[in-house]
Amino acid sequence: MSIQEATPETAQPAPPRRARPRPLIRHHVVFLVMCSAAIFGAFYFGINRSDHIATPWLNIQLPSVCQFRNVTGLDCPGCGLTRAFVSIAHGRFAEAFTYNGASLLVFAFVLLQIPYRIAQIWRIRNGQEELFWPRTTNVILFIVAGAMFVQWGIKLVRHFWT
Repeated sequence: MSIQEATPETAQPAPPRRARPRPLIRHHVVFLVMCSAAIFGAFYFGINRSDHIATPWLNIQLPSVCQFRNVTGLDCPGCGLTRAFVSIAHGRFAEAFTYNGASLLVFAFVLLQIPYRIAQIWRIRNGQEELFWPRTTNVILFIVAGAMFVQWGIKLVRHFWT
């Protein structure tokens, strides 16, 4: 038996590589604006005596935005995050934990989005490839979402068994 040498006529073409989608700078800009607004709002707003978010100086109370809570009377997994973000921004970490047990993780995730999105926008504008960490990002998202659902489950158990 002889070993055939690969010639251009007998060589198999390489399978096509999956091309990454074209980077959308708009996607990163939207995330940057949203995360920046959340962090800025956390530093700007305060919590009034009736435990609601309010504007500084005028003490105008903001309405509740959680439709799940408005309809069912129960907290959702994200309930308390706004008050928790405000508490974290003002250095009251224990208070933030009482509003939402996963708030420190969520706040850190949102805060870290700002330099990450700025770096992505800079890279795209300078013709470089986006930073691409799909497995790491997915793991972080699952941890944050899991923490939110665990703390929600604990809240529901306390609500129904007390």
